[in-house]
Amino acid sequence: MASPRQEEKFREVKQLLQQDVPIREIARKFKMSRITVRKYKHCEELPRKTYISPTGLAKHLGYIKKRKTENPGIQLRQLHTELKSRGYQGAYSTLSDGLARHSLAMGKKKGIKTVLPSDLSLWRPSRSAILFFNDPKKLSRDESEILNQLCTASVVLKQSLSFIRKFRQMMFKDQCSIGLQDWIQSVSDCSIPELCGFAKGLQQDFVAIKNAFDLPWSNGPVEGNVNKLKTLKRQMYERCSLRLLEKRLVLAP
Repeated sequence: MASPRQEEKFREVKQLLQQDVPIREIARKFKMSRITVRKYKHCEELPRKTYISPTGLAKHLGYIKKRKTENPGIQLRQLHTELKSRGYQGAYSTLSDGLARHSLAMGKKKGIKTVLPSDLSLWRPSRSAILFFNDPKKLSRDESEILNQLCTASVVLKQSLSFIRKFRQMMFKDQCSIGLQDWIQSVSDCSIPELCGFAKGLQQDFVAIKNAFDLPWSNGPVEGNVNKLKTLKRQMYERCSLRLLEKRLVLAP
């Protein structure tokens, strides 16, 4: 389907040809081939580009129009499934492009934007994921409602929440590794790839993980001093000596 700009260019070329303007000059003005200008000279309408789809979409155009008439709100994904059962060999994206080429665009190709209600609460995936790790007692009413809706809609999310809260209970409240091995075994047997990978990593370094649960010691002070050293080093990079860096590290509060 030609665009309005192409139609306008065709009319301008035809008008110049009727005024006996040289073909070379017209081609230079519109930055087009002289062969195209000569073709326009013998055409009453803008020539349409013919495209033969290797997927055989043309054979299904009648069925597509019928389905759109029967169900104006049919989804492109459903239509693609139906066409596959009828012998269509193209992919989902190929079907989308082909329908747009035949002025039967659907989905994003149709260019219709959905306007969301102004009072709708939008939650990003990253923000929603934090709800799974927060203390249930510190969640607001809206946060608890959203978390319940997610778990109701997905069995995987509901199972993930149960595992996460059990791990959180052992690590932060009980501060004890009793039940950790059973937790790792239960998670390893589930069908959630992300949690299975996490459990596998815990098992590989189980002794260190167990000590982190049971012992009161923490490497927090060490990490804090390392961060302090790196901050000072970046401030003084290529401007001061190592001796001054040592003094700043030792004498700075």
